[in-house]
Amino acid sequence: LNGTDIRYIREMAGRDGFEQLTTGNLSVLDLSNARIVAGGENYYGNNGYNYLYTSDDTIGDLTFWGCARLTSINIPNTVTNIGLYAFQYCNGLTSVNLGSSVSVIGNQAFYKCLYLKKVTVKNPIPATLGGYAFRLSPLTIVFVPASSLNTYQANQDWSLLPIGVDEILTINNPTAGGLRTALLAAGYKPFSSITKLNVTGNLNSTDIKLLKDSLTLLMELDISGS
Repeated sequence: LNGTDIRYIREMAGRDGFEQLTTGNLSVLDLSNARIVAGGENYYGNNGYNYLYTSDDTIGDLTFWGCARLTSINIPNTVTNIGLYAFQYCNGLTSVNLGSSVSVIGNQAFYKCLYLKKVTVKNPIPATLGGYAFRLSPLTIVFVPASSLNTYQANQDWSLLPIGVDEILTINNPTAGGLRTALLAAGYKPFSSITKLNVTGNLNSTDIKLLKDSLTLLMELDISGS
């Protein structure tokens, strides 16, 4: 894809070159098998006067600014940089998948995406976050690679986000009241990183209180075998 293609996608997602609403209804955009390259036709920024061009492996400044009809996007593994304000005011976005090479996310790239709940990150190395990259976007979960959980939680910028791992943890709790010990023995700390849990064995009120109070990002709970 080059600038010509990006401009056409913007039109399909509800913005033309001069930022006027169009009849385009594109909501799901999967670029995971595409590559962004330099060249092609220019497109416009958020005020109609910023002439922008694509560059290799970069989603440029303001590329999808205000494309409010987009609900989800998969960013290619080849993309390394996401520019300034690239998805700002994409108020329809609910989920974003960041490719494995994304290393820079520019200032306000996802600022005020009012329905953005879930971000999935593939890069084991935390990207550099520009100022207010996700500000005023109501994230409920940022999934990161399990092998890099501690790295993300130790990162000054990423640690401010709700970091978790997208995998199901199965725990057997033979002794009621011992769920905390069982989780620690399995190497899961902090408990807030657990998003999906299957518990077998025995549970009492101590265990239930732990589930309620300490697993703050828990999204799926299966206790059918307990």
